[in-house]
This record gives sequence, structure tokens and C-alpha cells, in this order.
Amino acid sequence: MMNQSLQKTARILGILMESKAPVGVNEFARLLGMPKSTVSRFMATMESLGMVRRDPENGRFFLGFRLFELGCKAIEDLGLRKAALPLMESLRDRINESVLLTVLEDTHITYLDTIESRQAIVARTQIGGRAPAYCVSSGKAMLAHHPDRIEKVVAQGLRPYTPLTITEPDRLRRECEKAREQGYALNRGEFREGVTGVGAPVFNASGAVIGAISTSTPAARMNKLRWQEHIEAVTQTAQAISRRLGAPAPAGAHHLPG
Repeated sequence: MMNQSLQKTARILGILMESKAPVGVNEFARLLGMPKSTVSRFMATMESLGMVRRDPENGRFFLGFRLFELGCKAIEDLGLRKAALPLMESLRDRINESVLLTVLEDTHITYLDTIESRQAIVARTQIGGRAPAYCVSSGKAMLAHHPDRIEKVVAQGLRPYTPLTITEPDRLRRECEKAREQGYALNRGEFREGVTGVGAPVFNASGAVIGAISTSTPAARMNKLRWQEHIEAVTQTAQAISRRLGAPAPAGAHHLPG
């Protein structure tokens, strides 16, 4: 049933994309071979989601602004990947660990790209995969610039994925505040046991956070010196990507993790 609904939605959007004029319910019903009542329900739902707009004078439909927003986001993500990829490869070669590119989507992060370490033991991450933002370094680095998202995360509950997961709201708020001040966030094994990371935000030309760069490293390979090396390398890479996207380099202080 869900697949059929998605197919019908896609067909409706396809009709609107190809049409040079707004389309009415009667025409949709004819083209789709569906009852008018069914089409009307579909259009009402799509209108409520911002996918279509209704002309108040004749009741015909246009494509909605939500699709424009999604298209802009897709273009932005493509631009982010293009700007980040060569610098991600350089970062991987510099620290010999896996490097991840992520974006914040509501209360989760999505992995846009990954450059794997050449070492025998690798903490693998799937492109397109998701993780709770509060459990990973890139997520906390981005949440630090979105206080409203932090509160939404807290409202949904802080599930303990490992013994090191942050489950106290005030501690999460403090850690995100610290991440904003210093320009990076840490993951000490809060989502997957034994997997650590350093994450730093990427900014666009308007100064908005549009993604983050991070590492994924087995905890057994980390020590105080390696933490500092990763912090410096990741923050420098994030700043370089941001500059490629037209953003000024942020002046963040970098300190050893405490």
C-alpha cells in the first residue's frame, strides 16, 4: 500500500513537472486512471506537506515550494561533497584513519561520503547510513550550532547505545556548548563501543553549518598525542572545506581533550 502511494505521488509530481500550466483534479483523474475522490485526497495531503500549491481562483495545482527547498538541499549536498572529497583524501593520508562527511537531518546525521583507512582494522561506515546526532562527533559538532535541535534531541530521549553514551540532558548541552567554543567535538565510543572520532563543522558562504567532517578510529589506536593530532587535522580540514565554499576561516581554540 505504501509503495503504491509513493508511486502515485511520483506520477502526480511527474505530471506537474511536464505540464506548462496548472493541473486540475479532473485532469489528474483522467491521466492517472483514478477516481476523482481519491485524487482529491492525495492532493490535499500533498498540499499539506508543501509538495503542491493550489490556485485559489480555479483550484488547479502547481508544484510546491517544499520541492524547491529539497532541490536546493540536494544541490548543496553535491557541492559539499565535491568541495570535501580531495581534502578528505588528504586528511585520511595525513592521519591514516577513516574520514567521514556528514549532514544533519533533524535529530540524526547522514553519512554523505567516507574515505576508508588503509589499515587492516577499520571501523567501517556505510554511505547513506544514519546515526543519532548526540552519539557521534560530527553530530555534536553540528548540534552545537543548532540549540533548537539539541532540545528536540533531549525531548526524544537520550538512549544509551554504549556505557559511554551521554544520557544526561545537561551534560549534552554542556558538551555542545564546549564544541561550539572550541570548534570540534569528540566521540569516545558513545555510539559503537571501541570506535572513537573527532568532528568539526563545515560552513557555507553565509556562515551556516551545512555539514561536518569527522574521523572514525578504533579506540585501541588512540592516545593523548593522537587525539591532539586528530583534533588539529580535522579542524584544519573542516576550515579548508569551508573556505572552498566561500566561508571565512573560524578562529576556534584547539585544546587537548579533557
